[in-house]
Amino acid sequence: MPIFRKWSILLAQKDNAVEAVKILVIVLQVIAAFAVIVLVLLQQGKGADAGAAFGSGSSGSVFGAVGSANFLSRSTAWMATVFIVCTVLLAFGRWGGSGSVLESAAAPDKVELSSPAAKTTESTDNIPK
Repeated sequence: MPIFRKWSILLAQKDNAVEAVKILVIVLQVIAAFAVIVLVLLQQGKGADAGAAFGSGSSGSVFGAVGSANFLSRSTAWMATVFIVCTVLLAFGRWGGSGSVLESAAAPDKVELSSPAAKTTESTDNIPK
């Protein structure tokens, strides 16, 4: 069990624990994103059955037949929820940083404005007419 030993060493220090949780949330988010993509692609469309071509595929309700949620649609809903929760955690979580990215950015150097370029007094008489 060397993996568990490495994680226990990481969790022993506070900074490493924060990094470990951050990595865990990112991995969970990527897995949930791929799961949502695969689950959505595996599902049949609403009008994909053979009876839909002859008009029997539609139901009278706006959102389809009542109780039509099967394993794939429920799994998709759960994976989408996990993905959104991970996204919110990554967006609003304090992962060891303080403040905004803009606050930690270096201030730009002062730029001195020079006077406008002096007008040239060359004559335009040598322009062909």
